Amino acid sequence: MAGNTTTSGGCAAGTRKVAVMAFVGTDDSLFTSHRQAVSTYATRDGCTTTTQTMSPSWCDGLSSTNLPCTCVSYQGCSECYPVISCEYEAPHQQAPNPGPIWDSLAQF
Repeated sequence: MAGNTTTSGGCAAGTRKVAVMAFVGTDDSLFTSHRQAVSTYATRDGCTTTTQTMSPSWCDGLSSTNLPCTCVSYQGCSECYPVISCEYEAPHQQAPNPGPIWDSLAQF
């Protein structure tokens, strides 16, 4: 996911569970609404507000221009509906390391 519940397919009024791997640059103009969207999806997926920093994570191997970078996984989510959020140093842009995105999708 990139964006928010309005720009990501008009999901603001949705109720269905969705597995989420979210990316956002900390200098992105959508940063605050992106965090709200992740929280919305985490709630729908039955997750708690507790997060755990991931290691290894999508951040591993990023260029120093994208550091600091942190990925967290929400805890207690419904089975098959993980919520992962990664925040890295960057403006609004495509995620700079697409490889792990496939790894996340491949688990399904």
